[in-house]
Amino acid sequence: MIPKPKIGLVTGCFDLLHPGHIKFLRFAASKVNKLIVGVESDSYIKKHKGNSRPIFTASNRKLIISELKSVTSVFIIPSHPDYQKLLKKLKIDYLIISQKDNLYKVKHQICQKLDIKLIVYPRLPRYSTTALISIAQKSPLY
Repeated sequence: MIPKPKIGLVTGCFDLLHPGHIKFLRFAASKVNKLIVGVESDSYIKKHKGNSRPIFTASNRKLIISELKSVTSVFIIPSHPDYQKLLKKLKIDYLIISQKDNLYKVKHQICQKLDIKLIVYPRLPRYSTTALISIAQKSPLY
């Protein structure tokens, strides 16, 4: 009998893709056979990051992420998701999150309820989309 593939999910803004994103996605992909990526909606990012964000629309961020070889499929997360329904619908085995995930407690509880394994990736403080935008705004080319 062929073993069932391990399916994992990561979610994030993925606005201005940088090496930290790539390392996170590679880490996640190394834990599963199929990696699904949920890209946060434009309204979610605007609400949590400010009116000047996102830089790229959700559909463009989805397009960029879909081209990465470590990613199996990509979708845009609804603006006000019910994470329990979302995770149940996707039938994942693993949820891989960043150490700095704002919804860590909520996601941890949902994973326990649904018997989904939670893997926490230690965030590399060196990489930040917000910091990159700030640097770009100060550069003479901006």
